[in-house]
Amino acid sequence: MSGGTKRKKVFGRCGEPAEEQLMRAYALLELVTPLAVDCGNICGRACCRGDGHTGMGLFPYEEQLLKGEPDFSILSTEDNEGYGLCVCQGMCRRSVRPLACRMFPYFPLVYENKRTGAWGIRVIPDPRGSSVCPLIRQKVPPQPLFERRLRRAARHMLREPKLREYLLQTSRFLMDIEAIRRKLEQS
Repeated sequence: MSGGTKRKKVFGRCGEPAEEQLMRAYALLELVTPLAVDCGNICGRACCRGDGHTGMGLFPYEEQLLKGEPDFSILSTEDNEGYGLCVCQGMCRRSVRPLACRMFPYFPLVYENKRTGAWGIRVIPDPRGSSVCPLIRQKVPPQPLFERRLRRAARHMLREPKLREYLLQTSRFLMDIEAIRRKLEQS
């Protein structure tokens, strides 16, 4: 969050600053993209053109951090686990992009390893973006650096209760979407 934007302190339920984990995730995904080239040139930046009803889901605490940014608006929604929706005006300063924009069209799927009890993180194509993103439709894998950074960002977010719960709920939702897709393909 550079470029003169003043950061606001936000706190998680445990009283520890959630901002620290969020800022680490932001920093890890600041300069890395899914492809080694600007994938927005492939599709005309389709993911950057929301409307009054479509945009990128915000993670916990992001609404407070991004409120007042001139490059996009934040909508309230019942979807996205009750967190806001960021609607881009087409271009923004990369340093203030929300996490969903930084990781699109992929998501760090979080699951508990039944054998060890540890968290597992697998970077997957986010099926919610399949209607907009040719990378998902063409099954283009992300570059390894992006994948490593996204897993590291998720590990930081798992340390904070609200961020962890958001990752887990969204991961379950994406696994349900995938299960339905497989069933439909078998019919």
